This record gives sequence, structure tokens and C-alpha cells, in this order.
Amino acid sequence: MAKYRKNTAIFFMLRNKIAFFMEVQRKPVPELQNEQWVNNLAFLTDLTSHLNELNVKLQGRERIITELYGSIQAFKQKLLLWEHQFTNKETVHFPNLTTVVQCVETLDVKEYVRIMRRLQRFHDITKLGQ
Repeated sequence: MAKYRKNTAIFFMLRNKIAFFMEVQRKPVPELQNEQWVNNLAFLTDLTSHLNELNVKLQGRERIITELYGSIQAFKQKLLLWEHQFTNKETVHFPNLTTVVQCVETLDVKEYVRIMRRLQRFHDITKLGQ
């Protein structure tokens, strides 16, 4: 799973070098200098990493439905936890976001909380056969 976390964060990790390269090429990317845009990029990079981990858990030939269901339910609980943590300005489960946030108290988390709530609406796997 670490492989997926690493792959989703490559652009994020290289963003400063990319910004420098683009400036040298006289094609600056103003978004890479925008604090809110970089915060959003960090959040989405971390969230994608979490989703990739779930994706890996849901793959495999000899998985039984209860394992799959358990993985989805556990992820829903994580979403609830993360929503609560963001509401309290805690970013511990989002390491990239934690590294770029200048001041956690000024972090605008409304959009992040909204995204967490939307992700909680997984289709109920128990209704698939009905």
C-alpha cells in the first residue's frame, strides 16, 4: 500500500521543483504559489492515497463479501473521524496537508468537510441484490 501512497504524492512532492522549472521556462504556474490551491492539492493528494488503500483492500480473487463489506464500513468510519478532526482543525491523518498548512487555525475546512460527507454516501452493498 505504501507504493500507492508514494505514487499519488509525486507531483505534490515535486511541486516546488516544477514551479522553479516552469519559471525558468518563462511559463510560471501561479497556482503553485497560491497557498489555498496548494492546501487543496495536499488535501486531495492525501485523500487519494486513502482511497487507493481502500481500492487495494477491495481487490483480489478470493475475497469474501463480508471482508469487502467490512473494509467499506471501516472506511466510512474513518471518514466520520476525519470529518470530526477537520472540524476541530486537526490534520493528523493528512500528512501532506499538515506539511503545508501555515496555521491550522486559519485553515478553511468547510470544503474538506463537505467532501468527507459526500464520500460517506457509499452505495449500501447490502441492497445490491434487491
